[in-house]
Amino acid sequence: MAIMNGRLRQECSSVKTDNKMGGKKVAKYLLGLGHIRIAHISGPKHDFNAVERKMGFMEALQEKGISLNPSYMKLGDWQIESGHREAKQLLTLNERPTAIFCANDHMAVGAMQAVEEFGLQIPQDVSIVGFDNIEICSFVSPKLTTMEQSLDQMAIMAVQEVLRQIREGTEAVNHTNLEPRFVARESCAPLGQSNVTSDLL
Repeated sequence: MAIMNGRLRQECSSVKTDNKMGGKKVAKYLLGLGHIRIAHISGPKHDFNAVERKMGFMEALQEKGISLNPSYMKLGDWQIESGHREAKQLLTLNERPTAIFCANDHMAVGAMQAVEEFGLQIPQDVSIVGFDNIEICSFVSPKLTTMEQSLDQMAIMAVQEVLRQIREGTEAVNHTNLEPRFVARESCAPLGQSNVTSDLL
């Protein structure tokens, strides 16, 4: 048996995205662009993927000695509307964030809509990052910077793991964390500048 992209059970093999690494990569990228006031819209409170992405994000900021602003930490539910709702709250703050990391692309699209409704520009006023690299990322304007996780690769490796267990007649388990790929597009820019890039990192 093998679990794909879910909460780990030690007695079962698993194949999943290294969400914590992904969260850290996003934070480090934004910090490298000069952003310090970085907000996060997470997924559901008890969702395994959301928790890991948030952990990685917070860890990267703490490693740089940046204090976490509780007002910048919002709770979404993976849906576009929650990204829109939480981003609107962030943008009403007296000291609004200059960058927002959303734990999935749907919420990032909602956040982009909120930024536009406030008469602000992406990325000149606010940089936006998502997670997953779903198809819509290349069709929104500006194109969305995101972390890519390969569900196809996860599925293939999960099947291979089950076949290995059958072939070897063993209950020995393997836990595989796949490194997500950062995809830099047009929705992020150095603080105070515009950025038009489609480089893949």
